[in-house]
Amino acid sequence: MSSDLRPAMFGGGFGGYEPGEWSDDTQMALCIVRAVAHAGNLTDAQVLDQVADGFLGWLQDGPADVGILTRTVLHDAEREVGFPADRCQKAAVAYLRAHPRGAAGNGALMRTGVVGLLHLRDREATAEAARAVATLTHADRLCGESCVLWTEAVRVAVLDGRLELRAGLDLLPKARQARWRAAIDEAESHPAGHFTGNGFTVTALQAAWAAIRETASASGEAHVRAALETAVRIGDDTDTVAAIAGALVGARWGASYVPAQWREAAHGWPGLRADDLERLARETALAGEPAPAGRHPDPLARGVTSISLRRTGCYGTCPVYSVELRSDGTADYLGEMFVEWQGLRLGRIGREEFERLASVIVRLGFFEMRARYTTSVTDAGTDITTVVRDGVTKSVSDYADSGPGELWAIAELIDSTVAEVEWEDPGYSERDGGQPDEKRRKEQ
Repeated sequence: MSSDLRPAMFGGGFGGYEPGEWSDDTQMALCIVRAVAHAGNLTDAQVLDQVADGFLGWLQDGPADVGILTRTVLHDAEREVGFPADRCQKAAVAYLRAHPRGAAGNGALMRTGVVGLLHLRDREATAEAARAVATLTHADRLCGESCVLWTEAVRVAVLDGRLELRAGLDLLPKARQARWRAAIDEAESHPAGHFTGNGFTVTALQAAWAAIRETASASGEAHVRAALETAVRIGDDTDTVAAIAGALVGARWGASYVPAQWREAAHGWPGLRADDLERLARETALAGEPAPAGRHPDPLARGVTSISLRRTGCYGTCPVYSVELRSDGTADYLGEMFVEWQGLRLGRIGREEFERLASVIVRLGFFEMRARYTTSVTDAGTDITTVVRDGVTKSVSDYADSGPGELWAIAELIDSTVAEVEWEDPGYSERDGGQPDEKRRKEQ
């Protein structure tokens, strides 16, 4: 695609997709995250069986576009006997033996980003999970290794707020590290358009990384947009390279920096939309299944009665708003500038959702953080996170994302939890002078 044209969601392609409809990359990632959301550990054999069973069920649903290798392996797995993961892995090994120079496709890498969210505090478990999920369809070691590198990069982006593909090199066998170091060096020394032929997992990784690096002078939404548009312009397997790049640049900046028109348009199998993806990603990051009815309260959440986030303005179009979530089930949202909702919104949040959020805030060390983090950068916004526990209020101010990665992750999790709130009408009108109905607020 020439540089004077801007990629847009027109639909079409293989299988006649609707504008904004996600393809097999996201569909297979959803098979992974749906299994994890109900079990929580991809290194467990039963959970891996659920992922494999999800892949097989997805294929039976008749997706419009499936990679040749993936389709062949899953079809062959249907004829195998045994547990779903064993059947898929046997079929993948058989494909590798039959095609020793053609089994390193990008189909495992394209779906691996979500694996990086599951074990945020355990890089070895992340690497083990990445390899395990890759082997369900791709037995070539290059596929597993590319997934280890990318999932570790996602994990680092979420926790540390930085983009570093070399972070996972030490998770590979020593004999393999030099090859991958050279591949990363090559990706950083050529323009993104150099990496065509990206159906190969190594080239796909290089293409996605080059697109992210080439546009790294931008930040926030501008970086997300520029990186993905650059990935699409490379050509060849455009949706896959963009999906790979999007998983990592999205992990770095968070859902709130995905362009609004993209979020509104995004939808697809199995009848989900962008808000559903955000909810599932949050559940995966919290590494736990929805709690059963009648469960005991999470001890880490004990005493936490209020969680709030305020994002201030910057020299640009940074969203300006504040949100407060409370243990009694009430919630307030006040949108000010550059947001979808302006004015006050009242809502209700489930106890389980509140406790899960409170628990992860405690686990990430919020109460051990300094009160203020700043840097010499100018014209950036400030995020102020406040938590009330046992009647004591603690606030942490983070200017220009200068705080620890855990603080950034907490703010993103608060943002994504907002999607779980049942928001009602504002409860006031212009003729009331823009003031909320105090009686209605108290009734909540």
